[in-house]
Amino acid sequence: MKENLLCSKALALTLGISLMGTICDAQSPPMNILLFTADDMHRDTLGCYGSTVVDISPNLDRFAREGLRFNNAHVNTAICEPSRKILAS
Repeated sequence: MKENLLCSKALALTLGISLMGTICDAQSPPMNILLFTADDMHRDTLGCYGSTVVDISPNLDRFAREGLRFNNAHVNTAICEPSRKILAS
């Protein structure tokens, strides 16, 4: 009797663990991350940041509208090279 109870518990544990993998796979896939960087660009060069030139950057504006964009980013150096290297590391 004790042996049957132990086998039943082991079977229930095995089934439970195997079903957990199925439940975890049912979640939505992870987000893709696409990061654009540019040098020597004023903050209102793109339409999504306030450019007055009509349709200067329609595809980048669409990316900004549908995704996430930085509105307030600061660096501790006056030149851009160290900032780009930090993003890559």
